[in-house]
Amino acid sequence: MVYSSDCTCSQCNLRYYPSGNECLACSSGCQTCRSVDFCEICEGDQVSNGAGVCIAPLCDFLYCQACNSGNTACDTCSMRAFKASTGQCERCGEGCKQCTDSTACTTCGDGNYKPDPENSVCVCKDGFYASERKCLQCNKACQACTGGTERDCMACSEDWIRDDATGACIPQCAKITGCLLCPKPPACGTCLSDYDLVDGSCILRGSCRVDNCLTCVTGNVNSCASCRDGFYDSACAACPERCAACVNAGSCITCKSGYALSPGGQCVSCSVSNCSQCSSDNFCFSCNDGYYLSAGACSSCNMPCRTCVNDADRCTSCQNGYELNINTCSSTTACDVENCRSCISPGVCGRCNTGYYVSGSRCSRCNSMCRECFGPNTCTECAAANAIPDEDGICVSTVCDVSNCLRCDLVTLRICTMCDSGYILSSSNTCKPSAPPVNKTNGVAIGVSVVVVIVVIAVIVIIVVFLKKGIIGGRRPKHNLSISSRHSNSMLSYDNLNESVSAPLL
Repeated sequence: MVYSSDCTCSQCNLRYYPSGNECLACSSGCQTCRSVDFCEICEGDQVSNGAGVCIAPLCDFLYCQACNSGNTACDTCSMRAFKASTGQCERCGEGCKQCTDSTACTTCGDGNYKPDPENSVCVCKDGFYASERKCLQCNKACQACTGGTERDCMACSEDWIRDDATGACIPQCAKITGCLLCPKPPACGTCLSDYDLVDGSCILRGSCRVDNCLTCVTGNVNSCASCRDGFYDSACAACPERCAACVNAGSCITCKSGYALSPGGQCVSCSVSNCSQCSSDNFCFSCNDGYYLSAGACSSCNMPCRTCVNDADRCTSCQNGYELNINTCSSTTACDVENCRSCISPGVCGRCNTGYYVSGSRCSRCNSMCRECFGPNTCTECAAANAIPDEDGICVSTVCDVSNCLRCDLVTLRICTMCDSGYILSSSNTCKPSAPPVNKTNGVAIGVSVVVVIVVIAVIVIIVVFLKKGIIGGRRPKHNLSISSRHSNSMLSYDNLNESVSAPLL
């Protein structure tokens, strides 16, 4: 087992799966599972189908354990399924291990379920609540609950009490001197009768004789050193009516909601409707609940938003009877749409259960390859543990029988759809090496050599051209060369030795 930093189990041994801070057993015949109802790797020669059920190879009937010899019909249904009158296997009710039909459970599943003898169904144990075919642990504030927050408690845990204003379970504050209730620890919310609540603390009444004083001058119970907000001076006199805090009667520091602080320290009315805070030139920068800020003004949120931001329909909290889901409020009241998790209005589903997607106002089943989907064949999460959705939402396997293949067909494992780096996909859906890359160093050397040769040839051509121009233009040196017969040693005599010979300089 592997434990995370908060001491909860994150990885269990084979045949077990993590649930909160413990490891629970997978169903019989399952080697690894996501939950007691969803097997990922089966034991023996069985395989997991798209619904997480172990079936015989090539037996592709939903929830079927074994098919007949011709694989044309199911002989035995898998655990947590029963054979219906149609001859097909159907799923037992939530948390049920064995059943005779969808509403008559004979044995509850392992884990956090218990039987409900009155209705012949399985329900979550005390301290747990049902969510997507699982029993999840309640918030520590709850002894029994319908959801995972302190607001979902049906009964509060020991040392917790219900807040009448919000309905949530809040801790009793025995450790804070003089505190009776603290909805937001460590700040006290309600003090005992002999104490006054001051900035989240409880001050014993009578310890300072100045009304509205937080701390008196040491040794002088009649002189205040620090007053509550809205009061000033050693006698804690009240600030002007519009001031939230002040230095004296004529100079405010902060203003109450609906007023703005002027440069002269006065709190002036904010003329922007439904604005809680604005500047002295009546530019709003904070609106009341139920309104959102838009260009310095406050506009109303749409129902069922309780608060919203930037847009009338972009909810940040919801009215009673609704829950927030990605800035949208969905109804938590009874929803009569089959396989719907929450409706946005009667008969109109806003969010479907796992394995289904919203289609119009109803919920339709995803493809058997999908665990979650946007449409019938567009998976966002695959049912098989060794599969992932590609860019088209089709589940492809990450385990392939094709050499150098990264992803392949989920059914056969022999048709490659994406190759490893350095390989390309052939027409027969196998992977072949890609063309070797050009050696950049050799390319540069060849290029430089070619340039050098071209330059040398160009220089030679220029020299030849200039030499020819010198001869053709009649600029021969006026020399009369003769070889004396008397000088067989190649002695040369020149006429006009004083004439100079001009030749073009290169």
